[in-house]
Amino acid sequence: MSSIFALMDLHRFHQADERFGDIRNYWKQLQHLILHEIEKKMLLKKSQGNALSSRGNKAKLLENGALGIKN
Repeated sequence: MSSIFALMDLHRFHQADERFGDIRNYWKQLQHLILHEIEKKMLLKKSQGNALSSRGNKAKLLENGALGIKN
């Protein structure tokens, strides 16, 4: 009789281990997605900052007449 209970416990343990493995995989995927989104936002901010600074630099050059364009 105790061997039946041991098999039932082993089966429950195996099911719990599979669920834990699924949770672990889900967590890894979630971490990967979060890091990917952070990288995308950082690149977007960097490119927006570069675009703004280049527009600002062009405006300064225009104000100073450095581009040969007179207002």
